[in-house]
Amino acid sequence: MMEFLVQTLYAAGATFGFTILFNTRRFESFVASLSGGLGWLVYLIVLDKTGSLFEANLLAAAFVGVISEVSAKLFKKPATLFIVSAIIPLVPGALIYKTMASAISGSHSESLTVGMDTLLIAGAIAAGLAFSSSIMKVLFSLRKPRHGLSRR
Repeated sequence: MMEFLVQTLYAAGATFGFTILFNTRRFESFVASLSGGLGWLVYLIVLDKTGSLFEANLLAAAFVGVISEVSAKLFKKPATLFIVSAIIPLVPGALIYKTMASAISGSHSESLTVGMDTLLIAGAIAAGLAFSSSIMKVLFSLRKPRHGLSRR
């Protein structure tokens, strides 16, 4: 459990570093960092319980997407302001590097295997963000009062 906490803090720190790089304001940086750290915690918990990289990335990305959409609504900012930085800990950078290193060294079968895993993870992240964004937009639209449909 302590390892999960340490990794969560590192993920929040990495997210904060990217908010600085993207010139995000202080409060939005805090929210994005919190979202990135908690997203990584969801990833670790799901990976520990299921052992599936696909499920862990899908659910963690969906979690980050939900937090980002809610934050965007609360603070009247675009959701991408939070998503872009908060999703950084989930990006499979090491697998991308391993894919390219295998391809360059001539190990084509390993390159294809790792490359397919990388694409699967990237797809899971994209699907998680798309799903959460769609669900949140539907939920937010249900709360809006409908004008012009009054009964007489």
